[in-house]
Amino acid sequence: MELRAEVYTRKQLAKALDNRNLSIIYAPYSIVDKSLSAENSRIVLVPPVYLADCEQRIAKRFAELKNEGFYKVLVHTIGHIQLFSEMGFELYGGVRLNCMNSDSLAFYSDYGVKDIILSSELTAYQIDQLEKNIRTGIIAYGYLPLMITRRCPIKNGKPCNKECCGRTVKDRMNNELHVICSENTAEILNSDVLYIADKMKHFSSTDFAVLKFTVEAETDDIINSYLNNKKPPMDKFTRGLYFRGVKNQVKI
Repeated sequence: MELRAEVYTRKQLAKALDNRNLSIIYAPYSIVDKSLSAENSRIVLVPPVYLADCEQRIAKRFAELKNEGFYKVLVHTIGHIQLFSEMGFELYGGVRLNCMNSDSLAFYSDYGVKDIILSSELTAYQIDQLEKNIRTGIIAYGYLPLMITRRCPIKNGKPCNKECCGRTVKDRMNNELHVICSENTAEILNSDVLYIADKMKHFSSTDFAVLKFTVEAETDDIINSYLNNKKPPMDKFTRGLYFRGVKNQVKI
């Protein structure tokens, strides 16, 4: 299976680009510049999820990046699809499109999306049952977002800034949840990391797996674990929803 990475920092991006086992790296547009144009075929630009207050500025910057050779973009919403297709970008579907069934796969394919990351709320069985007329992938590793908010919990509801990144809040069970800044929003991450390197045989019907790096200082060990299907190296982790629930025998 093809292995990809989604990164959050410039250091993570540099490490990912050095690893030729990763076919594609999803990277925030804000950490990409002309110096990386030689890797334009591997870099997929990630825009902010929320564009209502910054669409013109984002469109201007993406036009500049396109002129510098970057031509791939991760789309989170229908609005992203319209904006970036009109700009001539190659579209890659993100997990926030919430693709849950065969009809949505067909819909996004008709709108020119090249491939798509399936919803992480699907079980492995449901993923296997999908009728796929488009290349599909899964989030296979990472601290998944519990929520996205316009106001920062670290700053008591004030707008977010980069000073908040990597700090934590606690839930009612006293679990620590990392908070990361996504430009004009804040993401609160799950306290347990998703890890399924030793379960990848259950996803043979998909084309690629994405390793999502956010707060990790080092990434090489995780990448190697997935290349070699190793068991979890950490004590605390989650399998997500991939192996939960009753198997639905109706083809979806």
